[in-house]
Amino acid sequence: MLNRIDNTQSSHINVTTTYFRRQREITNHRRQPLHTLHSTVQWSVYKGCPRASESISIVGVMQKRSDLSDVQKGMIIGFRAKGGSISETANFVNCSRAAVIKVYRAWKYSTIQNQRRGTCGAPRALDDRGERRLRRCVRANRRATVEQLTAQMNEVTTKSVSSTAVQRTLLCMGHRSRRLVIFPQNNGIYQQDNARCHTARSVCAWFEEHQDEFTVLPWPANSSDLNPIENLWDHLDRVVRAMDPQPRNLAQLATALESAWLNLPVNTFRNLIDSLPARLAAVRSAKGGYSGF
Repeated sequence: MLNRIDNTQSSHINVTTTYFRRQREITNHRRQPLHTLHSTVQWSVYKGCPRASESISIVGVMQKRSDLSDVQKGMIIGFRAKGGSISETANFVNCSRAAVIKVYRAWKYSTIQNQRRGTCGAPRALDDRGERRLRRCVRANRRATVEQLTAQMNEVTTKSVSSTAVQRTLLCMGHRSRRLVIFPQNNGIYQQDNARCHTARSVCAWFEEHQDEFTVLPWPANSSDLNPIENLWDHLDRVVRAMDPQPRNLAQLATALESAWLNLPVNTFRNLIDSLPARLAAVRSAKGGYSGF
């Protein structure tokens, strides 16, 4: 009797030691999936204990994983098609048994999908009902902007949406942005000075052919140009002509003009802008004629 008790205690000690040793091995092998870690503890024959042939499996809790890629799905299908078991396939691909069953069954019945699950990612700002409402708003006013459509959507919904979400939904619907084209009427006025290229016979003939489309503004023969750029061009011409030596080709001329432009004093620009009121007064006094500027 005492020998039997001693043997029982020794068996329980062996079971406990084996259990904790296996737990330590499981902790050290965290790289493996939790569902593949198992431990078998043999129990001794004692009253109330399982049989010697029975075992206890220590199974970890399966954590949430990311979606399987197309390569992993192909590995599952190929491994199972070659006769691999579900457990062997799960260990080979490093996924759960349920994933193996689901992927292989979907391939077998031609229902496999290459896209990600629709539940992944953030929820949509507009559901199906919101998209239908947005489509009705677009049909009601084809010229409405994204901001106007967003304001209309937020008037009838409790959850506000942004203009970015509305624009993204419109693009998914196939709608593209368009700009309003302003068609000119026949009451336009065309203005130009009396430069030689503007008063050529061919140009005047073209204006006569299209006189029903727009009106050419009459321009005085000796009217002064109020644009200050004319004075700046005159200043650049004087500076370049005073250079020694003179530019001899197009590249030297471009370099000389750029150098003269960069060296213009700031007061020159300021004085030209400040002289605009005096220019306007002089033109009014001369009734559109020569003003002295």
